[in-house]
Amino acid sequence: MKFHPKNMCIFFVVIIVLCLHFTLNLNAESPKEGKVLREKFVQEAMSHLGTPYKYGGYEADGFDCSGLIFYSSRESIKVQLPRTASAIHRFVKEIKLEDCQKGDLLFFKTTTSGKISHVGIYLGNAEFISSISDGSKTGVVISSMNHSYWKEKFYSAGRFLPEIKYEESL
Repeated sequence: MKFHPKNMCIFFVVIIVLCLHFTLNLNAESPKEGKVLREKFVQEAMSHLGTPYKYGGYEADGFDCSGLIFYSSRESIKVQLPRTASAIHRFVKEIKLEDCQKGDLLFFKTTTSGKISHVGIYLGNAEFISSISDGSKTGVVISSMNHSYWKEKFYSAGRFLPEIKYEESL
């Protein structure tokens, strides 16, 4: 049987899409499983509090902001997210800030380029964890969305983990 190159390309695209679907399918079988995924993800990031900032870093000896997200999702829940803040932003489902749940992602525009340049993990109570490169504290720290700097630089929120319904999150 002879395949036309165009048909081969379509075949491989379908295979890749199916592989990604099954690899990245995080639809928890139960609400409890969704909560467990979120907790594992957040706890992995929290275990790196105080780790130094390292430009391009995505291992436990040093992280940049997206490296922390990349590493934490890969190690805790075995999900390989994209490597940069802007690529992660394109990957997630955009949500409203007021709908954020623990484990959702926050995106910021912190440079004059106008591009998304920072990402953190929402912890609840207007706090998030991320790896920052300047200011009085650097490395993996907890910050407040109520701080004027972060309020001004906030761009959007996103979700890649299963949503937890209000009554399930109690």
